[in-house]
Amino acid sequence: MSQRDYDPFFSLGVQTQWNAFIGKQGHEENYVDGYIEAALQLSEDVIQGNLLGKRDTLVLPILYSARHSVELALKYFMRRLQKAGVFTEAHPPNHDILSHWELLNRQKLGDETMRAKLQALEPYVRSLAQIDDDGQSFRYATLRDGQQSMEDRGLANIAVIRDSLQKLKSLLQAFTYRLWDFERERQTGSYTQDCSRFDLLEIGKHLPDRADWASQDFADAKNDICRRFSLSNRQFSAALNKLQDFPEGRVSIGQLGELAHLSDDTVELVVESWCEMHPNRNAPPDDVGLDYFNRDFDNIFAERERDDAVLASLLDRLSNDDVADMDTIFYVGRDRIFGEHYADKLSHTIAEHDQTADRRISLSHVLQKTNFGKGFADGLERVGRPDLAKNVRDRISMDKAGA
Repeated sequence: MSQRDYDPFFSLGVQTQWNAFIGKQGHEENYVDGYIEAALQLSEDVIQGNLLGKRDTLVLPILYSARHSVELALKYFMRRLQKAGVFTEAHPPNHDILSHWELLNRQKLGDETMRAKLQALEPYVRSLAQIDDDGQSFRYATLRDGQQSMEDRGLANIAVIRDSLQKLKSLLQAFTYRLWDFERERQTGSYTQDCSRFDLLEIGKHLPDRADWASQDFADAKNDICRRFSLSNRQFSAALNKLQDFPEGRVSIGQLGELAHLSDDTVELVVESWCEMHPNRNAPPDDVGLDYFNRDFDNIFAERERDDAVLASLLDRLSNDDVADMDTIFYVGRDRIFGEHYADKLSHTIAEHDQTADRRISLSHVLQKTNFGKGFADGLERVGRPDLAKNVRDRISMDKAGA
């Protein structure tokens, strides 16, 4: 490569382990995370390296990166919340971090956790905004109006900045993670204008069972809940109605759900059959399974005959819909799918099984899985049957104990 063709910043060297994803291979989150990580890493390096001679120069990129990380994070939160349909108010395209925070703060986010995290961000936003309200002061010695940057300031302590950056990073991460969960929850439709799905489940924890809603305990709980979530009577009623609309919400107030096709006895039969097919799944193997030439074929054939017999017995007692229901509940649990999607997933699974037209293949596919028991129990919990989930886990525990 000639000197003319050489790109000093974007040529790829021979040390490929240092190739970083940017542009079309990068993500917006890399920008949001990158600047706060850079500020924190640089401040840590100054302190740990005892770089006293570089305090006055490195403090500027540290503060700029901190401010820019806040700006990027607030704009990121705003775009995601707008896309989720939480609010539509737009912000002018500028670098004013305080006005971005204020716009978010006056929205009805409908989630207690995000509101709390947003409030916790306020002192960090105001601190940076009062010195650099438009992104100039930490970058330039002289502002557009000719004034000296930070002319009313004389000192900044990098150790204090470092400690605040650690807290700021935790807050931004916590808001981001809650935002991602919030977006997934919104897809279920289990929320009100004032309460997210997570809030509704929290409300359910503090209510007596549905059968006791005429009691004084319910009235006392209502007062506490309305105070905590700033709900009117109408908003509280809307939360109660929605709480009774989805499986986990109903469970939180003492109402069990119903499985689409499987009976309780059939659930027990399925789990017993799975345990029979995997009697030694918890015992450590004698080897790692690589000895191809010295395999115990008698044992292999015996296990195959046992599994065939178990599957044949099950097929005589399970309908096509039973098999599809069992399959669906397992994947709801394994993939951590919300119970609200249970019916749609089941319809899709039934259609897939109809195409397969071989119940034995469908049944064997899921029962051969060594993680079926855990996934099935988790799925039962998600579709509103924690009682059955407990029975499944107890049966598996007995099997592990050799009972």
